[in-house]
Amino acid sequence: MILSACVMGITSEIKQKLTEQGIFGADGQLFHGLPLLFVASIISSFFANVFSNPFDVVKSRTQNQRIEKDGSTKYNGMIDTFMKILSEEGVLKL
Repeated sequence: MILSACVMGITSEIKQKLTEQGIFGADGQLFHGLPLLFVASIISSFFANVFSNPFDVVKSRTQNQRIEKDGSTKYNGMIDTFMKILSEEGVLKL
């Protein structure tokens, strides 16, 4: 859901900025606007993935954690997972 929202919002902004630059013809209509849409989609997909990946890492770690014989787990919810990853492994692991 976060990924889709980011892609939609960022694509619109990128298309507007690129159209203002005039790189893709008048009103971005060079080859019926396909190059503009292609470039805007690539840029927006990159930023959307950068933004949504930490949420996916936290979700995956929480879902795939091992349950010990005594019933305990390493993480106790999403926020706890996020904080433990940051403190134990650093921000680059997100």
